[in-house]
Amino acid sequence: MVTRYTFFGLTILFGLIASLYLGWQLRPLSAADAAPRLLREDFAADYALMAAEAYAADGNLSRATHHLEFLNAENPLLPLIAALEFGQEHGYAQSDLNLLAGLASELRSQRPNLATTPTP
Repeated sequence: MVTRYTFFGLTILFGLIASLYLGWQLRPLSAADAAPRLLREDFAADYALMAAEAYAADGNLSRATHHLEFLNAENPLLPLIAALEFGQEHGYAQSDLNLLAGLASELRSQRPNLATTPTP
């Protein structure tokens, strides 16, 4: 005779199997599907800082610009400005702020047509 505990256990097992099948087979999510604009502000600032650190190490402005275009394809300067503001508000080290400012300055000098504020 099937007791209510057996029925409860089978129901839980069925729900687990069904949810795993749904999540892994029918509707899997991929991080590659996420847009860069969905990054949290702190992650975007860290990404911009890593681009600035890479630029400081090798001086390759085109590669740093390419990395920043990942965050904002139209204007790679805006992620740097946002990262500078975030860094000042949240106590980034002065050396990190200098790296961000240096890359922003170099990017402005190489591409003077970039706006420093987002367009509505």
